[in-house]
Amino acid sequence: MSAAEIRAYYQADAPARGHDLSRFGQPVTEVIPYAAAGKIIVTVNVRAMQPLDPRTSIRVRLRGKKLLRDTRIGNVPPDNEGEVVLDARDLAAGEYEMLINLADVRGAPRGGAVSTRFNWRDARLRSEASRCSTIWSGDSSMSKIMRTALHFHCQWIAGCW
Repeated sequence: MSAAEIRAYYQADAPARGHDLSRFGQPVTEVIPYAAAGKIIVTVNVRAMQPLDPRTSIRVRLRGKKLLRDTRIGNVPPDNEGEVVLDARDLAAGEYEMLINLADVRGAPRGGAVSTRFNWRDARLRSEASRCSTIWSGDSSMSKIMRTALHFHCQWIAGCW
């Protein structure tokens, strides 16, 4: 059996067995506002949406009161996971929404869109977290993992999450 046939059989029987099929119609996403670095990292996994045309693009849009960023990953990566890093150093504090969806070669939507809301803290807090983590990450006896963990802890203390 091909992967498409296996998926078709599974999707036909899954509702009767109590399985949730929503993940087959939209990408699995994670939005990580990384305030201290002024970045927003968006990971997109489309493994459950297979089969997809390899030319399918992933679209990531950041909205506040208006559209602020509109980015595309040109083609679905071979491992079916992609990552977009948005520069957010100029974002004001407030509520934002990340919209993620797929588009086929003609630009038509493919599957459902995913919407994630998050709060972005102000630059004063971001700089406080950076200052705190810089003091501690200068200790060369610490492992890279420990320095990274400490950096995240400093962000938490400064209220960046």
